[in-house]
Amino acid sequence: MKNYFLQLLLYLLPLSLFGQVYEKDQRTVIEKEDEYNRYHAGRISQVQILKALELAGVNVFNIPLKPFDKVYQFDIILTEYKSGEVVKRRSVGVMNDNTYRYYKDNDRFVNKVSWDYIDQITLFAKDMDSLVYLKVETYTGALQGIKLTKDLVRYGQGYSWRSYSKTDWSLNQEIPILVYASSWLDKVHNIERYCATADLSSNILEAKALFDNSPHYYVISYVVFEEKKKK
Repeated sequence: MKNYFLQLLLYLLPLSLFGQVYEKDQRTVIEKEDEYNRYHAGRISQVQILKALELAGVNVFNIPLKPFDKVYQFDIILTEYKSGEVVKRRSVGVMNDNTYRYYKDNDRFVNKVSWDYIDQITLFAKDMDSLVYLKVETYTGALQGIKLTKDLVRYGQGYSWRSYSKTDWSLNQEIPILVYASSWLDKVHNIERYCATADLSSNILEAKALFDNSPHYYVISYVVFEEKKKK
């Protein structure tokens, strides 16, 4: 028994006398974050992750922008419609123009501030029963806590998101990027109907059906324009 404890002591002595041995960890980031492969991250796709977020009531939309080559005024507009008529319209933009500032290598103590043009808009939506909380984000910053109120009047009625694939800007034109719309009642078959297409740019007839039939919907657009010169 004495020999056993002596051997154990000799085994532990190098660690206590000389300290721990440091060696470069060659594992991937996924292996480091999930040592026992509990989440099987290598088998899960981005689409599956987005579906899981949707199940939790969260949607993420990233809208790429056509490149800019000069400074323009820039705004993001949220418009609410009921029975095809505008009931509320407001700006949810987080900046006045299409630029943002940054520091090279993220080091503001060494590098001077630099400027560039934004190249995307990101929107996050969280479903909370009768409300949706919207967050609008660019490199400039974020505006959150925007409330989209649902107008639910029937059992089984719901809302869904639809997007546009053609979102290139043109000066002085509002470019729609997302629609959040209520279903409508098909009185013939007594069922709730939605716009069938996910991309409103790809099917004009489906887009028309949504705007003609949905009793309540929101349109999110952006607009690029030149600053008016003072007289």
